[in-house]
Amino acid sequence: MDAYGKSGAANVTTERINNSAYKISITKNILGGKAGISEIFTVYGDGSIHVANHFTIDASGPRTVMRLGNDLMVNKQLSNIQWYGRGPWENYWDRKYASEVGIYRQQIDQQYFPYARPQESGNKTDVRWFTLTNEKERASVSILPTACFRFRPCLIAWRIWTPHRKNINTIRVSW
Repeated sequence: MDAYGKSGAANVTTERINNSAYKISITKNILGGKAGISEIFTVYGDGSIHVANHFTIDASGPRTVMRLGNDLMVNKQLSNIQWYGRGPWENYWDRKYASEVGIYRQQIDQQYFPYARPQESGNKTDVRWFTLTNEKERASVSILPTACFRFRPCLIAWRIWTPHRKNINTIRVSW
């Protein structure tokens, strides 16, 4: 389903780049064909994945659109989070100046506050990178973007809305 509730088929292609890299391309028209999304995932043999997102909108399309980004679903054991950006508390584009840029470390569980709309808990802005690790810090996932972005650990909200996925944490990355 796209942001406006209309589902449509996505075009998915795969391409072998070399012996240790594959490219997966996904394109989809949304908003009745007045906008398009293209995502390219390049998967490398060392486990790294490069993600490129492209959004286009027709001149006759809407003047404003909802937030765009990706959800990263990882094993629940990756419960430590470290980031370089604004912190240590949650912050937003219009309420961030009390949050200094630095390197911060917390548990994903610490990101939750029981707001009426739980999807807003734990938001972080002006982030340059973040890493998720397990308790022993032996397994990790790192996000290293080419520009500043924002992210929000959706641990509690995801568990409320999809209880059948109890072993997954979700990190929402917006650009």
